[in-house]
Amino acid sequence: MQIYLVGGAVRDELLKLPIKERDWVVVGAKPQDLIQQGYKQVGKDFPVFLHPKTQEEYALARTEKKQGHGYKGFTVHADPSITLEQDLLRRDLTINAIAKSSTGDIIDPYQGTKDLQHGLLRHISPAFAEDPLRVLRLARFAAKLPEFIVAEATIEMCQSLAGSGELAHLTKERVWAEWMKTFALPAPWRFVEVLCQVNAWDKLMPGCDNPAHIITRLKQAAGTIHDERLFILMGLTCPQQGWLQHLKASALPKHVYEACVLAAPIYTCLKQESKPDENLLNKFYQWDVFRRPERLKAIVAVLATQLAQNNSAETWFILIDKLQKIKPTKAIIAQYQGEELAKWIYQQRLAVIMQQC
Repeated sequence: MQIYLVGGAVRDELLKLPIKERDWVVVGAKPQDLIQQGYKQVGKDFPVFLHPKTQEEYALARTEKKQGHGYKGFTVHADPSITLEQDLLRRDLTINAIAKSSTGDIIDPYQGTKDLQHGLLRHISPAFAEDPLRVLRLARFAAKLPEFIVAEATIEMCQSLAGSGELAHLTKERVWAEWMKTFALPAPWRFVEVLCQVNAWDKLMPGCDNPAHIITRLKQAAGTIHDERLFILMGLTCPQQGWLQHLKASALPKHVYEACVLAAPIYTCLKQESKPDENLLNKFYQWDVFRRPERLKAIVAVLATQLAQNNSAETWFILIDKLQKIKPTKAIIAQYQGEELAKWIYQQRLAVIMQQC
């Protein structure tokens, strides 16, 4: 039994980047060999095991065969006869198919180290086109390594995959997961650039027909924002009808969906820099500010990063805090009931708004 460090850990070590996690491949072993040593198998049919102490993943060397549609349409075959080279061949990019032995030797059958040196993202084999998820992974690695270029043959393969209809088999949840990983990377706009380059953007992001503007927006914001808030900003550059249709068809977390829906009208209002008035108070009611003030504050804080020399955000923060302090006393509650009490609260809030003018 031989154990090798593989994939991202080896790649990032060679690039002198921080290593976030380590994955291992075990050659020449059966499941029972690892179980007897205290490893815990993950799932019933997948040959991946957790180390009893480190909890790192150890996978038996395996091959995969395409049997159906999508990224789950594969059958997995693992047995002691499968070589390290066979296991590495099933991976996506050459830079992710480098292994390191227990003695520190680098095993690189597909010239991944050469591609690292030349800044090239290149597929290993035609099997790359069998998995539509690899289009997203390719785009994500471009965002992780923005100085790297995509090999022309890999672009052509992805274009063929995009035209085959296979991207339709990606789940909405998986697409969102790739976005979330991308937001934390140095150049998230490269994700958009590559998806456009391989003709996948329109299929994965229907209704978002301004990718060039999205790229510009991401370049401006990515230096200070590294999470799903970037998705909120992306919507500011899209036609709202198409953007809203896309949001409804996506698998966004509820808080992200709500922020994306509200972002455009709030942004429009902030840009106007008009003095607070009754119209703004009515918008606060419309945006459910008085029950959920922190949601509005969070959205405004993101949008404010796109508004140079605009004081509206700070004015709103102060105003919301003042409005939140309006609480009817017991005497007022006894005097007014139902709609009358709501009107009293409205008038008190309006008075605060007008004082802010």
